[in-house]
Amino acid sequence: MASPEPKQGFFKLRPLTGRERTLLIVGFVVIYAVGFVFLVYQPYTERISALEGTLTQKQDQLGAAMAIFHRLDEINTRITELNAQMASLDLLVPGSNRTAHFLYACGQWERTTGARVVDIVFNLPLTTGDYQEYTVSFTVVGTYTAQVGFLANLEGMNRLVRVDSVVLEPGDATEGSGSDGGTGDDGTGGTAEPAPLFPTTDMATARYIVHLFVDPSKAAAAAQEEPGAGLTFTQPEGRRSPFLP
Repeated sequence: MASPEPKQGFFKLRPLTGRERTLLIVGFVVIYAVGFVFLVYQPYTERISALEGTLTQKQDQLGAAMAIFHRLDEINTRITELNAQMASLDLLVPGSNRTAHFLYACGQWERTTGARVVDIVFNLPLTTGDYQEYTVSFTVVGTYTAQVGFLANLEGMNRLVRVDSVVLEPGDATEGSGSDGGTGDDGTGGTAEPAPLFPTTDMATARYIVHLFVDPSKAAAAAQEEPGAGLTFTQPEGRRSPFLP
């Protein structure tokens, strides 16, 4: 009697043929290659590209920094020049009317030219664009030479000044008077001496109308300034008029 054949297990696979083994190996290699490309190679190359872009950006920044470094002395010189120009602009158009500075300047011009300021009026400001405009009217008495020197100092001061009007009048010009038909100084009948038609001295009276400009945007900074900063009073104290020696 023949022995029964052994039972085959349910999950028992038959041996693979050579063709099947080849296909299995090829499939594994393809899957491995695809996984390597998407999971390893592509992220790696993207990271390399990002790093190259960052490197290029940093190199550009380094190049710009090196260029600035080589121009550092030139830049510092330019900064100094700009600061000086800003300081000059602050003097030309300050943040306040600085009436005291203008009065002090007039006193200095009196000393250097010999002219005398006999009256001065600061009118209320008018807004002109972004600036305020102060009109100053004053009268100066002195020789023609002193008047020329005073006007030159006025136009050459640090502040931006516009001289609108200067009226010069001889200090002692009088109109000739005809015969008064009366008696002379000795009580006898005669004709009085006519007054001179031309001034007999070199004195003249000049009436000025000038304009000072103020930048209201600098008012906050001007409020922090020390009152009277930059003024050095050399005249003795106790004078009744600042325009007299």
